[in-house]
Amino acid sequence: MTLFPTGDRGQRYEVSSTGYPLEGQVCIAGWTDILPDAERMAAALRLAPGCTAASIRDRWAREPSDPINLAGSGPTPIEPREG
Repeated sequence: MTLFPTGDRGQRYEVSSTGYPLEGQVCIAGWTDILPDAERMAAALRLAPGCTAASIRDRWAREPSDPINLAGSGPTPIEPREG
């Protein structure tokens, strides 16, 4: 049986957690190409012991370093960009 390598190739959304599984560090938990799936992943991570925040990053956005502002995903809302 051949298993394909796991990875992020072609996946649009990256889900990260802060404080889980490594205390005090931001860790990438996974990738998906569907936003509702990323939201479910982030919601599940927020329930993990030690997790202080979970964020979703749209890697295809103009500024992919900005996390998507979802309810409960982090303390700082993203301001809309002009232009």
